[in-house]
Amino acid sequence: MEDYPVQFWHYLIILMGFFVLGVFSHYFRAIVNFLPDRFSDSKNLDMFVSGGYSLMDRVLETEYDEAGYYRGDSAKNLRNATVLCFVVCLIALGAIPPLDNLLANFIDLGLVQLNELFFYRLANTEFL
Repeated sequence: MEDYPVQFWHYLIILMGFFVLGVFSHYFRAIVNFLPDRFSDSKNLDMFVSGGYSLMDRVLETEYDEAGYYRGDSAKNLRNATVLCFVVCLIALGAIPPLDNLLANFIDLGLVQLNELFFYRLANTEFL
C-alpha cells in the first residue's frame, strides 16, 4: 500500500465517524437488552448473573433505570459511550500506523464515488 497523504480534515471525519459509532452503540445497548443488567442492589450478584454489568460500568458509574435496564435517555451514559469510542479511535490510530492512510483513502474514494453518482444522476434526469 502506498503512503497516502493524510490531511487534518481526514482526521476530523474519522473522529466524527467514531462519534456516530459511539452514539449508535449507546442506543443499541439501550434498545437491544432483553435481560436487565441489574437484578439487585448487590454488585457481586449482578457481576455473577449478568454479563452486561461489568467493571467498566462500575468505574464509569453507568446509570440504570428502576427495573435494572441500561438507561438510553441518560446523558452520562451517552457521554461515556462516545468518549470511549473516541479513546478507542485514538488508540487505534496511534497503534496501527497504516490505519490512518487506509481510512483517508477510503474517505477520498467515497467522495469520488458520491461525486460520480451525483453527475450520473444529473445527466440522466428526465424533466417533464
